[in-house]
Amino acid sequence: MTDFWMIRAGKNGIYVHDFLGSGIVAIECSNLGIITNNVSQDEIARRYIEANHPATKIQARNTVSQIDRFVHSISIGDFALTYESKKRIYYLGTIESDIFWNPNLISNLPCIRYVKWTKEISRDDINSKFISSLGALLTVFKVKPETSGNILNNARPIFSPTTKSASSGRNCNEKMPVLRRRDPR
Repeated sequence: MTDFWMIRAGKNGIYVHDFLGSGIVAIECSNLGIITNNVSQDEIARRYIEANHPATKIQARNTVSQIDRFVHSISIGDFALTYESKKRIYYLGTIESDIFWNPNLISNLPCIRYVKWTKEISRDDINSKFISSLGALLTVFKVKPETSGNILNNARPIFSPTTKSASSGRNCNEKMPVLRRRDPR
């Protein structure tokens, strides 16, 4: 079964253009050493506590859980969703890779997955009963099926003539090609 994941692009979506332009999603874990899908949750926890002492147990558990979800729960073919708060737009794509480590693309977000970004949806076009479920403060979380269904039913191709362009904020006159990733490896 295909899952649907919200992966935040940093506080207030600061890295959303890096995500879209490079065809990626990424999370912060630069102080933990190289993380691959072979690193267990227990090892991630050990590294986190060692690097962030004296983090509280709750802080450690929450952060380790976010990293573990990104590393071990997301699969190729799952949907990825991220949000640009300034423009109130969610971007939707499909996960295309396992995780890999690249501190050169976004220095403090080195744990990366490729994504093919294909659709967008204005926050205003999402049914109001589902908006609160997307407002969680978590970096990585699974979107509820009823919310993901509403998003899929209302999303439009990125830069379609009936949506506002993410780069200009104006309506486009022609369809643009799907965003392509740059290979940072």
